[in-house]
Amino acid sequence: MTNAPIARSVLTGVVFNHMRIGLSPQEIVIGRGAAPESGGWDKGQSNVGDFTNYVVLKTGAASTPAQGQPERLGAARTSWVCRYLLTYHSVKESSVDVIADAGRALLVLLPDTMTLAGVAWTLQRVEFGRLGDTRPDNSTDPAHWTVTDDVSLHLSRVQTR
Repeated sequence: MTNAPIARSVLTGVVFNHMRIGLSPQEIVIGRGAAPESGGWDKGQSNVGDFTNYVVLKTGAASTPAQGQPERLGAARTSWVCRYLLTYHSVKESSVDVIADAGRALLVLLPDTMTLAGVAWTLQRVEFGRLGDTRPDNSTDPAHWTVTDDVSLHLSRVQTR
């Protein structure tokens, strides 16, 4: 068994694809680290055309050991907490929390077991450390609305004998 850290870039890809596929039927698009090209105003100018709701997934810090998962003697890095920020964007204050709820519901449906760079991991829990407040984003005129959630994925390495 390798003592390398969790393959976080691969985990982020799993989270991103899970969200992309799950939000697609609701016509919500997702970007990794930045707004997706097809998100926001479809004409590229505020208040011109339709607004496509979108989510931005940003990778936060990862730490070990995961809470409640003590390291085994001689088996370092067998559990990790990987943090993410998800920022939801909508043209209406009344709908931004609705799309955030859709994203939250999807996150708890992540697969229980994942193979990341050849190593099997069990998702112990998805923890929402903070559900953000609805606030205007004044970078557009008129403003659109955002909610940013802090989410932690608690994973432990599948133990083999």
